[in-house]
Amino acid sequence: PSGGKFTEQQILIGQVREGSAAETAGLKDSDIILSVDDQSINESTNLQQYIQTQQGEVINFEVKRLNEVLEIPVTTSLDASPEQGIVGIGLGYFGKLSFNPPQAIFQGAKTTVNQLQAIFTGLYSIFTTSEGIKGVGGPVKIAQLTGQVADLGLLPLLQFTAFLSLNLAILNSLPLPALDGGRMLFLIIEKLRGKPNNQKIEQYANAIGFMALLLLMLVITARDVSQLESIKNLF
Repeated sequence: PSGGKFTEQQILIGQVREGSAAETAGLKDSDIILSVDDQSINESTNLQQYIQTQQGEVINFEVKRLNEVLEIPVTTSLDASPEQGIVGIGLGYFGKLSFNPPQAIFQGAKTTVNQLQAIFTGLYSIFTTSEGIKGVGGPVKIAQLTGQVADLGLLPLLQFTAFLSLNLAILNSLPLPALDGGRMLFLIIEKLRGKPNNQKIEQYANAIGFMALLLLMLVITARDVSQLESIKNLF
């Protein structure tokens, strides 16, 4: 049930080789190729064949980068190695993968499992590596990423929103005071003890947990703000 139909296929640049004509001209990884010398080309093989006939010439690439369409002339190399190529790009495909209902359910479940694994791996790295904490972001970082993803279109934005919701659900389930997971922990303790918990202790624990989370959020937000390009340019 994992198959699907690839539609709205477009060619994208999967790699720009270092020191190549493409790098010099300004082509970048993930640029979507709309046309070459005013010709629409939908197959990478056809594009490669056309490029080979233009050695030493200028090829005009029309590419889409995020929500911007750019015209980029590339002067092809006369002495490039076969590995480098006269333009120096690796090609791939971009498009939509459509599924029938059973396939969609299977792929949705598979994607959710993969995202859960990524979330738990990220949480583990926060407590075990110095790099893990650097990947943590607050509201400012989330807003910044949301804007970037929105430029890619509605479908990527919906996928990102679902990923955020999954993140929040997991974080809220952690057994920490002031979170739903903490509340569940107190209920489990109460059930095991067979009598109500001390309400003052529970209230103090929740208050301390809330203050700790608030402080952590302030620190993360301050760090995210300091990393904004507009803020960096002030100093």
